[in-house]
Amino acid sequence: MNNLGKIVASQSALPIAKRRKDLKEMEEKYNILEKELINQSQEFAEISNRAKVNWKDIQKSLEKDETAIEFIHFNFRDEKRLTYSIFYYALVLRKDYKYPKAIYLFEEKELKKELKKNKISRKRINNLYATRSFHTFEIPIKKDFTKIDSLIWLPIEKELNGVKKVYLSLSGLLNKVSFASIPYGDSLLLSDKYEIIHTSSTAMILENTEFNFSEINKIALFGGIKYSITEEELKKANKKYKKTENRMYFKDEKFRRCVWNYLPGTMKEIENISGFFNEETKIKYETYSGASATEETFKSFEKNSPSIFHIATHGFYFQKSEIDLKKNNNTAIIGGDKIPYKYSDNPLVRSGLLLSGGATSWSGENVFKDVEDGVLSAYETSNLNFFGIKLVVLSACQTGLGDVKSSEGVFGLQRAFKMAGVDYIIMSLWDVPDVETQEFMSLFYANWKSEREIKKAFYKTQKFMRK
Repeated sequence: MNNLGKIVASQSALPIAKRRKDLKEMEEKYNILEKELINQSQEFAEISNRAKVNWKDIQKSLEKDETAIEFIHFNFRDEKRLTYSIFYYALVLRKDYKYPKAIYLFEEKELKKELKKNKISRKRINNLYATRSFHTFEIPIKKDFTKIDSLIWLPIEKELNGVKKVYLSLSGLLNKVSFASIPYGDSLLLSDKYEIIHTSSTAMILENTEFNFSEINKIALFGGIKYSITEEELKKANKKYKKTENRMYFKDEKFRRCVWNYLPGTMKEIENISGFFNEETKIKYETYSGASATEETFKSFEKNSPSIFHIATHGFYFQKSEIDLKKNNNTAIIGGDKIPYKYSDNPLVRSGLLLSGGATSWSGENVFKDVEDGVLSAYETSNLNFFGIKLVVLSACQTGLGDVKSSEGVFGLQRAFKMAGVDYIIMSLWDVPDVETQEFMSLFYANWKSEREIKKAFYKTQKFMRK
């Protein structure tokens, strides 16, 4: 089944005119096998047990200074029928509540309007992850998020007196909001006031999924990647791997204008982290940079999984465009060659990572043979077996983005790594500056060593970077 999934992923990355004729049948077969396997798996049994959890079980696990907030959204029904209006509510639960409290927040069109209007500026990002030498800004942080603050958080705030830790389970468009950066007062952020822990469901609070520093056996580091590369360099770097069929094919001039520059900061980042593990711990580490950070190496971790996989590179995500999709489908009928990474109706194909050789493939300057192209889609990642990897750190821009599918969350890289079996994922919704990223990640690993628990280390790092 795993091989079938990889074939489907590989074919889906081809222009429609180049795909196998039996691809649809293969996809249907794969989906049937996947459902059968899930029903028989231990993970499915755990999910089934989680479904039996009720709010009283969650309440018993909460401390007095903790709250669990489950966001929900649904189409409003009037007296006669369902309407097009989508309402958002917060279900708030605390230790001393007789019942969970349902708090109305907003109608979805209100949040959509604000998300379009409030594009996150680099100054706001720097303000969230500021270095100690970078404190003052011309634009107050409240200015960008005032309306979003009043829509999402102000209705809930009155229920949080005495709360220090907040568990959040998001729904719908809320998956595109960074709660840590929502303003609190005139000069603080929500992450200054509360320890915020994101969960796929508040039922997860009952599960002991903590990852301690002592459990790390090995860390793999990708950074300082050479995106423009010759085929010979790639073949040399991939000598120990089997030959693979290339899948990329570019003739879309708009797509080819994308530029993927070398990121010197990512080399410094993995050097700092490897230096920390070399000097401070006995934990093994492996670094992959230049030509060695290949797609083949990435996929080899199925068999030889590190505890931590830290990837510092370019990420990409293309929003769904109905117009582009229609154009692509029309072109495909007459043998077109539009690019699936941009035009696919599958959000897992429209997001991914750039690895060694990725810029060369992306530009259409060269079509590699017998080696992977270096453009790794989230769909490919979702078909890998990464159940041995506890933490993936995606130190790249927009790696947290993707299409929002109802209450199922964001379909992009974060969903792909979860599907692959990874327990913890650290990623970004925005393009975070190199200097701040380097400092944040180095400090995070140091805090993790001292705190032992990953959640505490992450929160402590956030707090320190905001001082």
